[in-house]
Amino acid sequence: MKKILLLVFVVFLVLAPTFVFARGIIKDKGDVVVKPDDIVRGDIKVGVGNVTVFGKVFGNISVLRGDIILKDKAFVSGNVVTLGGKIIEEGEAVVKGRKIEFPPKNNIPYKRPRIPAFLLTNEGFVLKIIIILILLIFSVIFAGLFKEGFSSFVNFSRKNLILSLPLGIVVLTLLLYFTPERAIFPFGRALFLLYNGIIYFLILMGMSILSYLVGEKILKLLHQEVKNGNIKEIITTLIGGLLILLLILIPKIGIYLLSITASLSFGVSFSYLIYKIIKS
Repeated sequence: MKKILLLVFVVFLVLAPTFVFARGIIKDKGDVVVKPDDIVRGDIKVGVGNVTVFGKVFGNISVLRGDIILKDKAFVSGNVVTLGGKIIEEGEAVVKGRKIEFPPKNNIPYKRPRIPAFLLTNEGFVLKIIIILILLIFSVIFAGLFKEGFSSFVNFSRKNLILSLPLGIVVLTLLLYFTPERAIFPFGRALFLLYNGIIYFLILMGMSILSYLVGEKILKLLHQEVKNGNIKEIITTLIGGLLILLLILIPKIGIYLLSITASLSFGVSFSYLIYKIIKS
């Protein structure tokens, strides 16, 4: 039973975007009309032609050459963009995203996330520190609370670390590429959050293991050893995590090291998850 549940978990993680994404409407030439009772779940993309919306569109509308006509009580959850036409609103149409016309006319500017300016100075130096400290805190907590599972995780990762990097790069890239932009089903928001939460949780778990392995190497090079067995995992993880933090803060190359660390961390967790499924 446990094996079946773990297998379902992995399949869900990989295939979740196919349930969340929708095909929408793609048309090279010709007009598109969304009737009052129609619900389009996905993006509407038209080359040359007009798009008239009476109903609901859970996605973006983009037209290369043509007008976008939003009738009374029409609803669009995403952006409305036309590169060679006009956006015409009739009645009380609702657009949750941006309205963009080229050439610009009455464009609604994009509202940037409200991130304090000091966090973004020096290539986001302070923001990087905060993010890595959060990762480090989680790593130490994970190492301290789950000692038995942590030891098994470490032993497996030590043997399969080389395979974890390419696996992490490939799988994580695919998962992030197919991550849905927004929920389009009634249950989609919860599915969207769960999908992203699982990915970040696997990265955090792998980060704790990676920090421990790095700390272990540092202690060996310095010919040092943590004698207190109760806090050995915590101290070793803390040392390794601090070194990773310093490396990621290096200007120019730090962002690449962060990407490699995230991919390797995810690969470690994902490969261990597969191992546990096969073993059970």
